[in-house]
Order: sequence, then C-alpha cells, then structure tokens
Amino acid sequence: MNAPKIGHEFKTTVSDELFQREIIMATPAGRDFIFAKCAELRQIHPATIEDYIIADGLETLGPNEHDKAMLKAPSADSPADIWERAEKIGLFQDNNGVITYINEKGQICVARSTKKNYDALTQAGYVSETTCDVVGNGQSFKDPSIQEKWALFGRKAEAQRQAEAEEARTLRDAAKQTGDSAASVIDYDI
Repeated sequence: MNAPKIGHEFKTTVSDELFQREIIMATPAGRDFIFAKCAELRQIHPATIEDYIIADGLETLGPNEHDKAMLKAPSADSPADIWERAEKIGLFQDNNGVITYINEKGQICVARSTKKNYDALTQAGYVSETTCDVVGNGQSFKDPSIQEKWALFGRKAEAQRQAEAEEARTLRDAAKQTGDSAASVIDYDI
C-alpha cells in the first residue's frame, strides 16, 4: 500500500496569508508546524520504539575500506528538503536488519529490525515504502560513541530475534504435538 502524498495537497490547502514559504521554512516553529500537519493528515502517531537513533545530520562512513567518503543524512533544517521530507513522514523501510523511518517530527530515525519495532511502526500508522538508507548497506556512524550505541542496539535486537525464533519453535512444536495426539485419539475412536 502506497502512502498518500500529502505535501502538495497540504501546500494548496493552507491559506495564502498563512503560507509564506520563506517565512515558515526559515523558522524551526514553521518547519515543525508543517511536519506536525503532515503527520496529522496521515494519521501518524509516535511509535513506541525504545532503541533508535535520530540520524539527521550524522555523518556515516561507507561500507568498503576503499570507500572512506562520508555521507551525510539529509537534514530537515535545509529549506530545500522540507517538503520532500514532509512527503515521507510516516514511511519506513526495512533493509538488511535496519529499519529507517521518518517520524512524526520529520526526523530520519534508524532502529534495528525486529518484529517488535516493525509492529510498533505499523500500529502507529507507518507504511512500508522505500524512504532512504542511512546505515542499512554496511555503513557505520563516524562518531565512535554513536557507533558503539548502534552496535549495542544490534546485540539487543539479535537477542530479541533469537528469543522470537525460539518462541515460534516452541509454539510450532506444541501445535505439532497437540495435532499428533488429536489425530491418534481420532484414529482410536474410529
């Protein structure tokens, strides 16, 4: 399901008196107003994800040893990015164990891919669609303290995925045993 493109509709419904692009975008309050309105129109609510990083403005390093170029996450502070970012509010993508999403405040956030995080986003109204990729293709954060925090999130997510897999195996085995014993009772009665 594609998320509705609301940036254009929002721009055309805001009165000329209120919408003075340069004035609104030049102020943090104006930018925040635009993002809040877009989130409201899309019915996006704060997601209950505990371990995430706001990636706006953070520098990342490329995945290859030869690729030392630093990439910068696009920043919502740039007036040129505001409408593009507003149209992506409420979208997320899951790539290589990383969920990248644009939150209700217009911030690019990254979290580790787990069922719990995926469910938190969908329950908050987010839609899975290609957005942007900050660290899903082997990139790392340039700042060592942020990278260390990201690695910790990775270890916690891996433990959570293993627990979810173990729970699924246990439920599957229980269902199989229940099904086998039910079949033998049915065979006996016949």
